Amino acid sequence: MRTPLRRDRLLAVDLELTCWEDGFHPAGQRCEIIQMGIAEIDTKTLSVSRVGDVICRPVASEISLFCARLTGLTPELVKARGIHFRDACNRIRKIFGTRNKTWLAWGRDDAAIARECALKKADNPMSDGFIDLASFVGLSLIRSG
Repeated sequence: MRTPLRRDRLLAVDLELTCWEDGFHPAGQRCEIIQMGIAEIDTKTLSVSRVGDVICRPVASEISLFCARLTGLTPELVKARGIHFRDACNRIRKIFGTRNKTWLAWGRDDAAIARECALKKADNPMSDGFIDLASFVGLSLIRSG
């Protein structure tokens, strides 16, 4: 049974993943979520009611110099503040009540979270109510073209 989604709150999610300058991961490594940032929006006032992030320690990749420069997440910072991905999922679920709120992101962050959850045997903390903002830009380009 699905949890009914609240209409008074919306979650804007931004993920950071390990990455490499040439776009290809080194042998034996893969892209992993290293940060989940969330802003909760009050839909009545359109104001941000709270923000937070969780840093996740990668287990199948290293943070490249390119990735550190791009994201600001250095290996030292991630080692000091990072937690296991499963713990990160539990934390954001508790803090933001993610299971009963619609969430949005730029691109297919829903697929990235689902993939990471499957690989790391974590319960997906997010609701089924996902909006890919990038898909609306694609639709407007098709209509105007």
